[in-house]
Amino acid sequence: MYNLEELLNDFVIPASQPATSQPASQTLENINALLGAYEEPDELWAPYSTSTSTNAIAASTSTQATNAITRALAGNEYASDYLAGDLEQLGGRVLLAASTGAGKNRAMLLLAKTQRVIVVLHTQIALRQQYADSQRLGVKTARQYQHAHDTIDSDTRLVLTTPESLQNAINAAGGLAGWVLAIDEYHQLGYAGYRSKAWRMVDTMAKRPEWARVIYMTGTPTHTPAGCDVLEYSKPRQQPYAVDAGKEPRIERAIRDLLAWHKNRTGAAIVYLNDKGPRLAQIGAALTAGGITWRAINSDQPDNVAELAEQGIVAGVDVIIGTAILEESISLHQPVDLILCLSTLTEHQHQQLAARARARAAKYIMYIGAEQAEHAEQERC
Repeated sequence: MYNLEELLNDFVIPASQPATSQPASQTLENINALLGAYEEPDELWAPYSTSTSTNAIAASTSTQATNAITRALAGNEYASDYLAGDLEQLGGRVLLAASTGAGKNRAMLLLAKTQRVIVVLHTQIALRQQYADSQRLGVKTARQYQHAHDTIDSDTRLVLTTPESLQNAINAAGGLAGWVLAIDEYHQLGYAGYRSKAWRMVDTMAKRPEWARVIYMTGTPTHTPAGCDVLEYSKPRQQPYAVDAGKEPRIERAIRDLLAWHKNRTGAAIVYLNDKGPRLAQIGAALTAGGITWRAINSDQPDNVAELAEQGIVAGVDVIIGTAILEESISLHQPVDLILCLSTLTEHQHQQLAARARARAAKYIMYIGAEQAEHAEQERC
């Protein structure tokens, strides 16, 4: 019988090191570095490297060059602590590159107390959560998107919209002059798929000179927009770990046992699963049989999604099983110290999902099966 305590504390090998130990387990037979499947592992997970000691990052440090400010944030620091002062040192167009969990969205809420801000959010779920947070902070906010068209008057400090509704928001706001435009998840400009037309319009509008300022925000920067100064905030992150499950038929039991071991810990566990049907039901049944409480967060569970969007937490459960909603749309306010990735993600999605684990000594584990192995091979080709 494998020892899960040993699995998490002794046998899980950092991605930058070779796998030198094996657990006495047939279910979890091989532990390998996830990034061994990629050609440039150091670059892929550099923002979340644990190679820097805790003491070295205890105090915030900053280095400033012409048109650029970079800060390494300590565990109790966030982008909002520095944004207002840093923006004063930069020009009118700024790329705000901040790792997930650094507090980009909260920084926009606080900025709206001194400036009028229009924020373009990638999803309606993210908009709903940002609106709920703005109400808790007492920021007068208007929503302009498919399901809400609030009045924008002289007292409105913040306008929340989506790419498809930006033009309507501008019209309701009386034009661009005097407003800061903040574009969340700006990297979507490069691969927006069916939303390409809407994102191209956002890109065009962002280049207009009438804005008081334009801020491009992302946790996974792909390039610096032309004419932008750079403001970068980073937080230390755990590197990922991988368990090669192969075609092991008992993998569902291993997942259940791992989550049962985790049940009495402080934080919740997240399971990323790109399935809303049979596999979700199978894993859910195994968890229920093991006395583990869980909730699904996906487009087929609107009540659960609404609760998470409005409160930032899912109360009273041990495990949250979610689709890409958890990876790209929602900011979790509750402690999360274990993430299991059971489905294929792109490189930047892995970064975003791993950053949802905000408790100390958090673990990010990917079970590599046939689907993931095939995806990794495609990435290398």
